Amino acid sequence: MKKKLTLLFSLAGIICLSSFAQDKVLSAQISPGYTYASVSDPINQPSNAGAADPDDRCYSCDGFTQKVSNETASALRLGIDFPLGDHLFFGTGLWIVNKGIHISNRDGGYYGESRYRATYLTLPLLFRYKTNELTDNLSLLFSAGAMIETKGSERLVGGDGAHYWNLSNNRSDLDPTRGQNGNGRNMALFSPFDFGIHFGASALYQLLDNLGITAGFSYSRSFVNMINPNLLFQDGTKVSDSVTITNAVMTLNLGVRYTL
Repeated sequence: MKKKLTLLFSLAGIICLSSFAQDKVLSAQISPGYTYASVSDPINQPSNAGAADPDDRCYSCDGFTQKVSNETASALRLGIDFPLGDHLFFGTGLWIVNKGIHISNRDGGYYGESRYRATYLTLPLLFRYKTNELTDNLSLLFSAGAMIETKGSERLVGGDGAHYWNLSNNRSDLDPTRGQNGNGRNMALFSPFDFGIHFGASALYQLLDNLGITAGFSYSRSFVNMINPNLLFQDGTKVSDSVTITNAVMTLNLGVRYTL
């Protein structure tokens, strides 16, 4: 929590220290879209593979985890741009991004699916280029840069057929074979931080001298394994060593830009 507060206070500091810049542009966007998860499971053997006794389970051999389908995503993006030239801006702000993943696990004769969702607070660090007007009051905006994310919340949607939620919450009472975290306590399923890149393109229509509306698309790609690096199988091996989940988000962006 202290790290999350540090991130938010740092963001506030950037905005306050930059409050004397001229021609700042404030923006707000609502962004519905989809999460495109990538799931890698190189250790995809059944959990009792090679065991003479079926109870002698190989927990890192947790079966085969894979993506079932893409899930919806949504974002509220609040931003502030600072001019670096006639057409170039540096932009930051605060984004609230909701992502979802839908995965399955097949372990020998067992098969189950789960849907998980997580909400992230995102600090964008972007460069934005605004073209000359293509026609009266209409121009284009292109954005590219990095984003630093901290997880705000996570939740299970429906039952935990893939068993990772029960594992992270140490629910051996619900899932006797998979519901025991290796350190004996409950913890978050997903990593608290992520890092990625962001690209966007939109059309800007100037309604007034200082007010415009935007519509466009964006693509964000995260690189950190979503699985909490401290989450353990019952035998003490790291879950993140067996399963890697990363995500990309593509959204439609509708918003406004106001020049101070």
